[in-house]
Amino acid sequence: MSRIPKSLLAVVVAIPLLLTTGLPAVAAPSEEPPFAGAVTPPTTSYTENDEVHLPQSVIDAARERIIAGRTANSSNAATIEKIYISVTAVTPATGDDVNSINQTQAQALVTQLNSYWNDESNGNVTVVFGGFETRSMSSSSCVPNTVFNQGVPNTFGGIFANGNWVDTHNHLLILTKEACGGQAFGTVGDNGGLIFSGAGISANLGVPIAIHELGHNIGFHHANATICASTTKYDAPQASLAINSTTCPTEEYGDLLDIMGYTVDGVAPRLSSPNKIKMGWISNYSNITTNNTSTTLQLSALGTSTGTQAARVVDPTTGDVYYVEYRAAAGKDLKSISFGTSNLCWNTATAYIICDGNTNPTVGSLRILREMEGDGTTVLAVTPTSGQPTTTRNTHLNVGGTFTNHTSKLKVTVNSMSPSTGASVTITLGTPPVVAPSNTSTTISLSTATSSLASKQVVVSASVAQVSGVYPAGSFKFYDGTTSLGSLNAVAGKADYSLPIAFPVGQHNITAKFIPTSATAYNLSTSSVSSLVITKAPTTSTSPLSSVTVSQYSRYGTSVTIAAKNVKTFTGTVSVFVDGQSAISYPISTSSTTTKLSLPYLTPGTHQVYIKYNGDTVSTTSVSKTVTITSV
Repeated sequence: MSRIPKSLLAVVVAIPLLLTTGLPAVAAPSEEPPFAGAVTPPTTSYTENDEVHLPQSVIDAARERIIAGRTANSSNAATIEKIYISVTAVTPATGDDVNSINQTQAQALVTQLNSYWNDESNGNVTVVFGGFETRSMSSSSCVPNTVFNQGVPNTFGGIFANGNWVDTHNHLLILTKEACGGQAFGTVGDNGGLIFSGAGISANLGVPIAIHELGHNIGFHHANATICASTTKYDAPQASLAINSTTCPTEEYGDLLDIMGYTVDGVAPRLSSPNKIKMGWISNYSNITTNNTSTTLQLSALGTSTGTQAARVVDPTTGDVYYVEYRAAAGKDLKSISFGTSNLCWNTATAYIICDGNTNPTVGSLRILREMEGDGTTVLAVTPTSGQPTTTRNTHLNVGGTFTNHTSKLKVTVNSMSPSTGASVTITLGTPPVVAPSNTSTTISLSTATSSLASKQVVVSASVAQVSGVYPAGSFKFYDGTTSLGSLNAVAGKADYSLPIAFPVGQHNITAKFIPTSATAYNLSTSSVSSLVITKAPTTSTSPLSSVTVSQYSRYGTSVTIAAKNVKTFTGTVSVFVDGQSAISYPISTSSTTTKLSLPYLTPGTHQVYIKYNGDTVSTTSVSKTVTITSV
């Protein structure tokens, strides 16, 4: 993976001289941040002396001269930004030319600038082509400051001299055919601006650089990353968030998900939410300022354009402003360096290491950002990196992660994240009042109050009433007296429990208890008792015995079969009745519902004979048909 080092990064430079004498030499470009891990700097680096700040006296004089009698335009109204492109051949030699730029290509660059900034600004910024020219300097070598200083007062007939661009929304972009040491820089704000770039207009370097520098012209400072030198606190008072701070050292350009930070070749990530909210470019954000409240939001991925895209949160004790945003590999963020790049880390001025990357692109990450007391924004390093000491941290939260600010008045909890549905985030300010759980009410009904379970199963139907129009989530637990029978989850406040077939005969006291999923939201409740009487299962007794003639000296053999619905085993005895009297009894075979038996010796004559099952604890008695037996 290639990347844009500091051609897309910025160093604040104060300009103490007036434009009438030309801009002074800019400070020496700062070096690459000392990256650790898997990412290796490319062979050719572009650096920038960025964010050229003009003296206030120059700005004031230009404003008075250009817009005499009216207040400078500082509103967030829609603007048209006009880009004039001056291509300079610094040296007469062509062997050092690395950038080939004609008017058609210049106009195509402006089209790309407009595509980015018009989309980012939600249509509030339109970038148009203002003009194209070529110039030659015949210098022996390319010194960016010299090219810049000589170009500003002389390009396009001098319309950019003496600060005349202030509040005009006119922008001068000086491009060089030579690389010029890989430098790029631009002025910050004032409704217009000046840009120098030796990166040309290539898609991998030139275009993202031009987008970044025009961002400075529009008014944006750098997007940074901060890590607080503590193993327990990931935040500090705003004054401690500074580039050279020992409390919370900040890595300039360290925000890899902001065009005003550090990015890879050919990728122009979105602005982070603080800049867009301040400019009024998104209105679909949540503004949380009320103390002692807890709010759960569903944040859309910032790279998309629907739903709630961010939260702005104000600490109730200090007034510090925090921004909460969800970033995922979607929309404009699809190719951002944080998604798909692992182990992208850098050392700070202390022994602490900031890491970006390591974000699962299928899930995304939640970020906490702040504005710096001077210029720019910063993303806080808030999560210890897995497998690393607490001095190595990521600039994002994962699912289940929490962030507590330095006053302990703000807490952010990540409940879930999905690029398709967004991130569920709970934001708590202060100490929300404890809300007593709501009472619930549970009732039951029985499919029958008296039943033989063997013939008809009894169903216990439980219901929990709605609370404020909503069925509480939870489950029902069913009881017979104090004996637990089983449990079922509530579906739309209801559940039907079938009592087991082998339920004991007798009196039962049935209840159901509703157990809410959230004990802090709802109280459990128990139904009143429903009485249930279980009776014995009715049986039938059948025998193959028929009217026959038998010898008085023999015992005639036969059998009896006992049956009952849903009963498989019978206990007890069967008896042979002769002329209404029990003559002989046999134990029932528990291995079969059919029992073999023999008639008793019968005296000569005719006899009325039947077989009777004497019942058991769960089954009733029953008799076979009566037959006439003749004994001879």
